[in-house]
Amino acid sequence: MRFLRDLELSRKEAFEKLRKDKEQSDLRIQENIQRLEAREQEREARKRGHSRRNPSQKKQTQKIPKFYGGSDPKIFLDWEAKVEQIFNENHVKDQAQVDLVVLGFLEYANTWWHKVCKNYDQGPPAAS
Repeated sequence: MRFLRDLELSRKEAFEKLRKDKEQSDLRIQENIQRLEAREQEREARKRGHSRRNPSQKKQTQKIPKFYGGSDPKIFLDWEAKVEQIFNENHVKDQAQVDLVVLGFLEYANTWWHKVCKNYDQGPPAAS
């Protein structure tokens, strides 16, 4: 009789262990599914040229301030600090930073940039 009780307890323990293992396995499967779905969404967003952002994570994008050029270094340094802050807040990559900064150039700064680019055969002289 004791043997049967021990066998029944052993069976219950084994069943409980299997149940816990199944629960953990189900959790891992769900985590993997979520990770794969997130990767797929990221791939689709890259194909469309968008960054991966949920509507709840929208960032307030700011326009790049205009820079006219000139000989006053304080004006340039203030402008540069504002632009760096915008790039840091929006996690802008290096080449995109160059493209966006050039859009902010007006008058003398724009003329200067075009002269610099003409001196280089491979395109813009800066990658960041």
